[in-house]
Amino acid sequence: MTNDLDIDRAASLLVTLHQERAHSHATARADQLFEAGHVDGWLAWLKIKAAVQELTAAE
Repeated sequence: MTNDLDIDRAASLLVTLHQERAHSHATARADQLFEAGHVDGWLAWLKIKAAVQELTAAE
């Protein structure tokens, strides 16, 4: 299972690399994993997506 620190680091990296598109990247990855049936990965990316939302809302 992915811990909160890993989630925060992934979200921060996405924002750094993709700026305003970070949320759509996280959404796309979560969707890909869901469609592939990777539930644990999907749940992790939903958390990353929420963390990205928090980071970008603060800006």
